[in-house]
Amino acid sequence: MALSGTVAFRPDVEEVITEAYERCGIDPQTRTGDQAVSARRSLNLLFSEFANRGINYWAVTQNTLTLADGTTSYTLPAGTIDIIDAVIREGSTDQTINRVTISEYNQIPNKTT
Repeated sequence: MALSGTVAFRPDVEEVITEAYERCGIDPQTRTGDQAVSARRSLNLLFSEFANRGINYWAVTQNTLTLADGTTSYTLPAGTIDIIDAVIREGSTDQTINRVTISEYNQIPNKTT
């Protein structure tokens, strides 16, 4: 059987709140408007917490940047926020690049080496 690779399951907020009440054993028909507002607020806070926990791995992409001898500055792909891990590949050998702090970078006398 062929698969499209897409998923169409996207419950709206009301369905998520109803499901949460049902899982708690509370009849969703008995909830008040204030409880619905509180549930929506709690859901927004939960999503904010998820987003702030660390790396959103669904947003990570792998990119390759070809380096040229003598070039001291490169433009990263649009939308790049941070580089998580980087290596320099020469032939078939990878050399890991270690991150330095700003103070360590400032201590380097010749930034072009």
